Order: sequence, then C-alpha cells, then structure tokens
Amino acid sequence: MGSGGIILFYDGQCNLCSRFLRLIARWDKMHRIGVVDQFSTVASDFFQSHNFNPDGDTVVLYMYGKFYQRSAAVLRVFRLLGGLWPLLYLAVAIPKPMRDWLYDLVARNRYRWFGSKEACPLKQSTSSGTVH
Repeated sequence: MGSGGIILFYDGQCNLCSRFLRLIARWDKMHRIGVVDQFSTVASDFFQSHNFNPDGDTVVLYMYGKFYQRSAAVLRVFRLLGGLWPLLYLAVAIPKPMRDWLYDLVARNRYRWFGSKEACPLKQSTSSGTVH
C-alpha cells in the first residue's frame, strides 16, 4: 500500500474520484501513494486498527502516521505529485473553513455533476481492494 506510509482512501463509485486516481497514477512518478476504496474491508480494518473514524463520506489521506480529510487530504496529494501539480498546495493559504466549504459543495454534488458507477475499475483489478 504505497511505500513510506502514504495511503489515499477514496470513493470507488465516484467518477470524479476515479479521475483523481488516474491523475495520481500518471503524476505520482515515485509511486509513493497507495490507494484503497474507503468502503472496502481493507479500509474498514485499517481505520479500526488505527482507532480512526472518518468524518462521513470524505476522501482520507493517511500520511506518515497522521490522517487528513477533505481539502487537507486533496491538497497534500497534489503536493506529492510531479509536474506543476504541487503549486495547487498554495491553496492552503485559504482558511480551512472556506476550503472545506468548497470541498463539501463538490462532494455533495459529485454524483450529480460527474456520475457514478457500480465499482471502480481499479478495484476490479485486485481482490484485496488495494491498488499500488
């Protein structure tokens, strides 16, 4: 699950999340980020073993022993990617309540705006629910 202890937990049915995973696969040149469907038993077991309860239906990043959610998780992922993507991390200068308000707006409407599917194509390629 990603070398160095970096795991992104995502919604495997969300088309926007799937696009984000494809972006990660393309730009994570050092293959540092492991990804796991947040609704899989792997994720559930991981959260339970770390005594962590996610804030509802949100992206979660586990990075070197610490959990990040919502906009903080997304921005940290951008910071790890190649190309110009790390520049988006500058958005941390925006107050967290404002960033999370925008994140929540997109998250609430993601199925309506981007659609959904039965299962993530990446998830189907492995029986454990993890993708490297």
